[in-house]
Amino acid sequence: DAFIRYLKFSYVDLSLDNGEGAVVEKNIPFYDAQDNQILSSYLSAIKHENQEDWWILQPLWNEDKYLTILLTSNGFEKIDTQEVIRPQDDFFSSASGNTRFAPDGKSLAYYNVYDGLHVYDFDRATGRLSEPRSHYPSVPSTVRFSSIEYSANSQFLYFMTRDSLWQADLSYSNLEDGIEFIAEWNGIPDPFDVTFFDAALAPDCRIYIRGGSGSLSAHVINKPNEKGIACNLVQNGIQFPTYTSTGTWPHSPRWRVDEEE
Repeated sequence: DAFIRYLKFSYVDLSLDNGEGAVVEKNIPFYDAQDNQILSSYLSAIKHENQEDWWILQPLWNEDKYLTILLTSNGFEKIDTQEVIRPQDDFFSSASGNTRFAPDGKSLAYYNVYDGLHVYDFDRATGRLSEPRSHYPSVPSTVRFSSIEYSANSQFLYFMTRDSLWQADLSYSNLEDGIEFIAEWNGIPDPFDVTFFDAALAPDCRIYIRGGSGSLSAHVINKPNEKGIACNLVQNGIQFPTYTSTGTWPHSPRWRVDEEE
């Protein structure tokens, strides 16, 4: 489903089953959006500045608002909303892009090709977004899925749609000034089209990009911290040992924010 009404949680007690853990509560609703549906694929999480609690941010569908949730040892301690600049294209905005927190925890980016690219400063102490910078690409006439990911040093933001990949240098105060085209998809199927569908920054500081369907390979940006084509994108650069049947990476919080590079 492209739209979601409820946010739910499950609870795992790690003291059970000889330390292996067991699910003691499953799929418990903790937020009901009611008529204000939730955008699918955009939920993001990052540790609070205190390095104990967590912020969970989720854009709502028919309002320019972010649901802002504080998760502590006491549970979901705070749930409220904050207004942001984020125009929506009624249908296509849901499930057609994603959001990412920067590895340094200082910004959050939202992107799909219909609503545009929006980068906000983020305060890990308060959970508030501010100082939006935006870029509006041309809107395609057909459905296009999109993805974004930060470089490990948080300076560069890679945003992509099916057949094109760009880099935004966030050191520019005007987002438009820092945008550079990196590459067009090479069109090679393996065995299905390995397009620019879903990107993820890995612990080795490379960015890996999956196609939208099953494949035997993925693209890799070997040097995401470098400007322009020096980022060294290699299409179909990673070969899988066997055929994979999904087009996405696991959806994870932004880990290791307070670790040194």
